Amino acid sequence: MANQAGVGLTAAVFPYYPSICFDLGQDWAAWCSKGLVDALYMMNYNWSPMMVGKYTSVAQHFLRGLAAPAVQIVQVSSGMRADELRALAAAALDNGAPGLGFFSSKGLSNLPVDTLKPFLE
Repeated sequence: MANQAGVGLTAAVFPYYPSICFDLGQDWAAWCSKGLVDALYMMNYNWSPMMVGKYTSVAQHFLRGLAAPAVQIVQVSSGMRADELRALAAAALDNGAPGLGFFSSKGLSNLPVDTLKPFLE
């Protein structure tokens, strides 16, 4: 659709599938299967590595074989420690996330510079 006009289309969505279809009308799996979006940015805002991993795994399951990647966005709160952020990032990547994003930059700027180094190598 949008790519026919030479434009990429992405969507920031919540990962709580399939309930998010009913809660907020975000049927992102259907959007991807119909080719309506080129990529998803999953707002995986949870402090639990277990839950970040589970939401990532669910997204990867529903998007298996589709072209649209589901980048996992991890929330970085102002009081978060570096080891907590690394655990969330690892949980997303270990469960198939093709990439990571971080929200919000204020929380990230409070952490040591080398916090994400293990994921850059």
